[in-house]
Amino acid sequence: MTTFKLKTYLFASILMLSVGSVAQASTLTVECGAKQGLTSIGAALKVLESSGGSGPNTINVTGACKENVLIQNMDRLTLKAVKGASITDVSEGTHEVIDVANSTGFTLSGFTITSTCPASCMNGPGADGVDCYQGAECVLIDNTFSGAGNGGGIGVYPLSKVIVQGGKAHNNYYGLFSNDGGEFFVAGVTLENNLYGIYLNHGGSVSVHAGTDSVTPTVITKNTQQGIFANLGGAVNVHAPTQVTENGAEGIYLALGSKLFVGGGVGGSTVISITGNAGSGVSVNDVSIAQFGVNAHVTGNASPNIACNAPTALTVGAIRAAGGISGLPYTNCAN
Repeated sequence: MTTFKLKTYLFASILMLSVGSVAQASTLTVECGAKQGLTSIGAALKVLESSGGSGPNTINVTGACKENVLIQNMDRLTLKAVKGASITDVSEGTHEVIDVANSTGFTLSGFTITSTCPASCMNGPGADGVDCYQGAECVLIDNTFSGAGNGGGIGVYPLSKVIVQGGKAHNNYYGLFSNDGGEFFVAGVTLENNLYGIYLNHGGSVSVHAGTDSVTPTVITKNTQQGIFANLGGAVNVHAPTQVTENGAEGIYLALGSKLFVGGGVGGSTVISITGNAGSGVSVNDVSIAQFGVNAHVTGNASPNIACNAPTALTVGAIRAAGGISGLPYTNCAN
C-alpha cells in the first residue's frame, strides 16, 4: 500500500471511529409521575443498556421519582435534575437510593435525594443515599441528601472516589461515610444535623476545600457527635475556608493511626475555624499525627482546644493553632 493510500486509510478509519463514538451518545428525558413516555430513571437506564451505547449519555429528569436506581458497568452517565427533581427510596431503607458500581464518569446534578429508614431499618445494616463502589468514580454537584437514619447521605467504598461539589447532607446517621479506603474530595458542602458529619472507617481519606467559586466554605456543623471522625489510618486534609463548629462532641477526632493536616487553601491565608465544639476542637489519639498551618484557628472549644490523649500522639503547630499558649485550656500537646 502506498504511503498516500495508507494515510488516507488511517484517516478514514479514525473518522469512522469518531463518528461511531458520537453516534452512541444519547440524551433521554424522564418525567416521573407522567402517564406516558419514560416515567422512571430505571426505564431510561434499560433503554441505554439495550442500545449498547458507551456514552457519554445524559438523562434529564423532572418530577418526584420514587424508585431505587442501580447504575452498573455504565461509564460516562449524567443524571441531571430539571426544575428541582427528586428521588425517594421505596425500599424502606433496605437499599440505597442510587447504587453506582464499576462505573466511571458518573455525574449526579441538582437532585433532592431522600432515604427512608423506619424502625426495621434501624435494626438492619443500613443503607446510604448514594453509594459508589467497585471502582466507581462519581461527581455529585449541588444535591441534597437526607433521611439515611442508619447509613450515610453519601457512601464511598474500596477502590472508589467521590467528588462532592456544593449541596448539603443533613439528618443522616453519617453525612459522608467512607469504608475500607474510599476517597472523598469535598468542595463547598454543608454537613449538618447528622450523627457524624464525616466518618472514615478502616482508613480512607477526605480532602476538604472551598467551593468551585473559591469563596463558599465547607461547613461541618451541629452534628450530634464528631464533625469528622477518622479511624484506623484515615487521612483528613482540611483547607481554607472551612468551618467545623458547634458539633456535639469533638470537632475532629483521630483514632488508631489516623493523620490530619489543617492549613492552606484559597490564597493560603483565609481562616480555617474549628470552634464552639462541645468536645475538644481536635482530639489526637493512639499513634495519630496532626499538623496545623498558620491559618488554622482551633479556639473556643471545650478544654483543651487541641488534645493529645496518648503518649504516641504527635502534633506540629498545635500550640499556635490553639491560641498560642501551652497548657490548659489551650492544649496539652508538646508542639
